[in-house]
Amino acid sequence: MPYWIIQEAQRRLMAFSAFAVSFVMKKKVAAASLPRRIPPPAGTCRKLTLHITTVDISWCTLITDAGLSHLTPLSAHLQTLSVCSLSKLTDSGLLHIASLHNLQLLDLACCFAISNECFQQFRNLPRLHSVSLRGCGQVRDSGVKLLCENAPNLTQLDLCGCTQITDEALVSVGALFNLVNLVLWGCTKITDTGLSNLASLDELRVLVLNDCLHITTEGVVTHVGALKSLRRLYVEQCRQISEGIVQRLPGMEISQLNDV
Repeated sequence: MPYWIIQEAQRRLMAFSAFAVSFVMKKKVAAASLPRRIPPPAGTCRKLTLHITTVDISWCTLITDAGLSHLTPLSAHLQTLSVCSLSKLTDSGLLHIASLHNLQLLDLACCFAISNECFQQFRNLPRLHSVSLRGCGQVRDSGVKLLCENAPNLTQLDLCGCTQITDEALVSVGALFNLVNLVLWGCTKITDTGLSNLASLDELRVLVLNDCLHITTEGVVTHVGALKSLRRLYVEQCRQISEGIVQRLPGMEISQLNDV
């Protein structure tokens, strides 16, 4: 190998070494000039955790009943809890929400394993005003009755897809005098008789009756039309509702779409 190549290689190596040493020294000086990092006071993380107001663990399908027990330390501040589609969650798991006294919104949509017994726990949740049971097909009339008795201050209730409930369930719903938004989408056993049980809902503004196959135009006009605060009505895929309902309920926004 020619000598000049060896010399050039040595020169470049020495230049790189000098640069590397200079770079490292600058980093050390810069680090030394930074203020010393002080660890947070003991218990800080715990305090932050205790002030959490919203927990959304929807679709975390590996969470079981035992997992909800870890929410107990949040009882002082937790206001919103969403546990949608927790397939392993049962009535036993909902025993743990009894300590969440400040809970205001509870979303149990598509928790298919829960049934009527879980609603006993709601008597310990005096501030609860919004509940979603969307797709909870095991909930029956007795469960809705327990819910309404133990959470009388509800303003929003979603029973979409609760296909086992009948007109009897609406007797209990009719006692929720603060109810503003009611979803009965797909509750296929409800009839005009059930709608008559909603007559006392003076605050109701939105009512969703999509796919309620047994309600009729006359039933809706007679019973729903009498709700003085109602502003929006959904009757899509209700085969016994005629297009003339729009003219018979003037001043109300009606969504009506039926397959041809």
